[in-house]
Amino acid sequence: MTVPPAFTSGPRHRPTAMRQRGMTLVVSLIFLLILTILGVTAVNTSTLQQKMAGNMRDADMALQVAETGLRGGEARLMALYASGKPAADATGSSGVWLQGIPQTLNSGWWRAKSTPYNGSGTPLRLDTLPNPRYVLEESDFVEDTFTQRKYSAKPGVQYYKITSGAVGVSPASQAMIEDIYRVNSN
Repeated sequence: MTVPPAFTSGPRHRPTAMRQRGMTLVVSLIFLLILTILGVTAVNTSTLQQKMAGNMRDADMALQVAETGLRGGEARLMALYASGKPAADATGSSGVWLQGIPQTLNSGWWRAKSTPYNGSGTPLRLDTLPNPRYVLEESDFVEDTFTQRKYSAKPGVQYYKITSGAVGVSPASQAMIEDIYRVNSN
């Protein structure tokens, strides 16, 4: 009896299942490696986005607190004006500094010479945020030459620069803003 050529032993005539036995394992490992790389990349991207969102939230919180300090500085300036025009001096003892004296970008000067905001007497958020600080600085006076002088004081507009600074939840997030405030003096 003769054996058909398809069933003869030898490397050329093995059945298909026996020739592909190791290839499935290699393809599976490569596929698993690709899925692992994609998963690690997705986790890293998600973590980075979460950190960026937290930093933006913290910077926004510092900006909002600085804005509160700015409004507190405006209220303080109006309270000083209620008792007459404040006399600006080089030491800020009257609450208003002379133009060009404040060194608002010098952190040591800022901590020592700026005024803390204490609107309601309590911190803004007891758990995380310190109160903002502000500086009132006398700026230019623009005299009104068209108004008749009925009073001894010159009529016009007095400008003040109010600088407010605050720190967010983390000390790395700081915000400093300035505003020009005008007061009519007739």
